[in-house]
Amino acid sequence: DDGGSVDAGSVTFGLGDVGVTGPVTSSNSVIGTPPGSVDSPSGLLTSDDALPVPTSQNRVLLMLLDRAPFFPSTPLDVSAATAAGDNSVAVTFGLPVAQDLRSTPTVSCVPGSGSMFAVGTTPVSCTATDSVGLTAVTGFDVIVTATAATPTTVTPTDFVAVPPARLLDTRPGTATIDGLFVGNGPQTAGSTLKLPVAGRGGVPANAGAVALNVTATNTTDNGFVTVYRCDMTLPTASNLNLNPGVNVPNSVITAIDANGEVCLFTSGMTGLIVDVGGYFPSTSTFTTINPARLIDTRPGTATIDGTSLGAGPTTAGQTTVIQVTGRAGVLAGATAAALNLTLTGTSASLFATIFPCDTTRPDASNINAAAGATIANSAISKLATDGSICVFTEQSTDLIVDVSGWFTNTSDYVAVTPARLLETRQGPTTIDGISQGAGLVAANSTTTLQVAGRGGAPANIATVVVNVTVTGTISPGFITVYPCDQPRPTASNLNYGTGTTVANNVIVKTSPTGTICFYNEAATHLITDINGYLPTQQ
Repeated sequence: DDGGSVDAGSVTFGLGDVGVTGPVTSSNSVIGTPPGSVDSPSGLLTSDDALPVPTSQNRVLLMLLDRAPFFPSTPLDVSAATAAGDNSVAVTFGLPVAQDLRSTPTVSCVPGSGSMFAVGTTPVSCTATDSVGLTAVTGFDVIVTATAATPTTVTPTDFVAVPPARLLDTRPGTATIDGLFVGNGPQTAGSTLKLPVAGRGGVPANAGAVALNVTATNTTDNGFVTVYRCDMTLPTASNLNLNPGVNVPNSVITAIDANGEVCLFTSGMTGLIVDVGGYFPSTSTFTTINPARLIDTRPGTATIDGTSLGAGPTTAGQTTVIQVTGRAGVLAGATAAALNLTLTGTSASLFATIFPCDTTRPDASNINAAAGATIANSAISKLATDGSICVFTEQSTDLIVDVSGWFTNTSDYVAVTPARLLETRQGPTTIDGISQGAGLVAANSTTTLQVAGRGGAPANIATVVVNVTVTGTISPGFITVYPCDQPRPTASNLNYGTGTTVANNVIVKTSPTGTICFYNEAATHLITDINGYLPTQQ
């Protein structure tokens, strides 16, 4: 059984240390003297018992059969843990020990030692093989547990820009981001629409406030639209003014109520379009308030505290000082405020510029109006050290300013003195002579504007606040502003008619290279001023 011999006529099986593992025949055995033969071949030797084999010399060979290798004990399971936050780990283990009557068997396992094992339980199969190919199998489990990632302290951002997404479109045959609040028809005069915002278009359920672009369209009445938190009283303020047959856009920052909704009150019949551009987390240092009126020069009107009212239209070239802090709940430490500026009863075409009163008036504008028009635009303006803002009006006009929130000096938001970054008209200039004088922008064009590193903005900005103006328009169209590294969204920031000048405030995320893109549906000149930015989070 092991290559030796028995005293029975010198019977030898195999050669050297190699035994016989198949049928016993004359070709693999030498039986006695003279040579004899096995009467008949025996079957494969598979028993642990001795097997008697008769020979032609009437002798009986008692052979001990070769056994497969064996594992004397069952191997123990192997446990391991991942690195923090990982979902797999390389696991090494010793091979189980196998034994054999002939020689030391070879042992291999699948998966092998050093392989990557995922979190959970993975069976490992091990095979022992002896020198003549007989095998035995055993196994064990590798059990991997996950190690929780170490919490990372992240400074909460004050504002999170999202790809613009449409949340409401009352026109038939249109679409929203999720198919909700679409095609319901115009809002009737004096009605209030509750619009769910949280949980839609990238706005989380716990957002504290939201940045929207609201457009009035298919308007049949004069009037106004006010956007506000639904669980508060309708304020004596407005966000955009209605003109029959005119599409009027404006950006709005408003708080969200506990149900995740905002309300839109329309004093006249109009269709509404609402796009979301970002949100303020509940941890934001931006403080929202129910919109409050700070100034109204028209007679017989009111403000939040009875001051700055009824003074009459401004004169051409006048600069009006408006105190913001200490009114409507705006604290003395505020460094910037979210405002809505309205011009009405205009004597001629004009522009108006908002700026901190302790700085020089910049070569920029926030709003443009035609003679006899009523038009509004929002702005996030830096405040002077005494908490005031100044409004320059090119021509005589009545002036209305509402406040809806403010930032403090601990905020991420950095307000800058407005600076022109884009001017396609020939003659007027930008802050640094870049992106100017390119001429009328053709229809269906996309214009790329470098923002980072210009107009007081550093290279590492994440979001920018700009005022976008179209002028010299050839036909009706719209503008969409978006990060250049993302697809153009189904949304708009301002709408314009033929031969009009329209402005709107836009809060938009920048691309990794600090650019923003403008798509214009119809040919127009483009003007863009920067008002502030949020830096990237470190």
